[in-house]
Formats: sequence, C-alpha cells, structure tokens
Amino acid sequence: LSGVSAGSHISLLYAYGHAKESAIPIKCVFTLTAPVAFYKDSFDNMSVAETAEYASLISGKKITEKDMKNPSKAKQKVLDSISPVSFVNKNTVPTFFGYAGKDKTIGTNHWNTIHPVLKKYGVKHDVIWFPNSDHTLLSDPGAMDQYLAKSTQWLKTFMGTHRVIT
Repeated sequence: LSGVSAGSHISLLYAYGHAKESAIPIKCVFTLTAPVAFYKDSFDNMSVAETAEYASLISGKKITEKDMKNPSKAKQKVLDSISPVSFVNKNTVPTFFGYAGKDKTIGTNHWNTIHPVLKKYGVKHDVIWFPNSDHTLLSDPGAMDQYLAKSTQWLKTFMGTHRVIT
C-alpha cells in the first residue's frame, strides 16, 4: 500500500489494523508525510485545541482539548482508532516513510512518534528525510530520487519475484 499525506494515513490504518482481512496480501507500506497519531503531542505544529479539532474531523466524533489532555476510556478508544501507531504489533508489515523537515501541515514529530514503537516490536522500517521541504516535498529533488530508489529496493525485497515496473 502507498499514499501521501491523508492517503498515507489511510494506508497505514488499513495495513496496520486490517491486514489479516485484506483480500490482497499486504507485504509493505510506503508513505509520504504520514500522520501516525492523533494524540496531545503528536502534532508539534498545532495547539492541543487545534489537534482536538483535527481529531474530531478525522474521527467524526467530538474531541475537545480536555479530551486530548486527559481522555476518558471512550475518547482514548476514538483517538486510538484513528492513530495507526496504536495498531503496531510484532506482525505489522514493513513500512518505509518519507518526511519533510519543514512540514507546517502535520509538523515534524510523527517519525519520532512511530519509530520507537516499530523498533520495540521489531518491525522493519526506514525513513528518507526531505530536510528543506514542506508538506509538498518539492524542495529536495535529490531526496525524492533516494525515496524512489529505496522504494524499488523494498518492492523487490518484499514482493519477491514479482516484476517491479519503475
């Protein structure tokens, strides 16, 4: 699976939370600028109130600043349901990330949120940074070349003998 921004969020939610029920086996995930968590400190570029608004929009449930700071069990369940990081376990598929060093849309903290959890469970993962780019990833053409080359390597590794078209 693959996606960019909201598409990468959806790809991660599906791959991490529903891989077993997928009609097509999910071998790995490629993401660019993926939001991985909707918790209080996940978006380092937003206030807690703004993060609550964003979580409400994504979940379809009302989440307040108070809910973000001290969630009830029900609100925590809602936040977990929209946070791919909450689904990580030892069976999580390998994931390759691309993140922007100057991302004003989702901030720059999502790698710091997911990396230790994937590492804890021994999930193969890697990242390419676009250090000069914002959410659009347009200011680092060399980084995109690296991302695409590494993506091709990952496809060959995890898709086996299937033909990879580049």
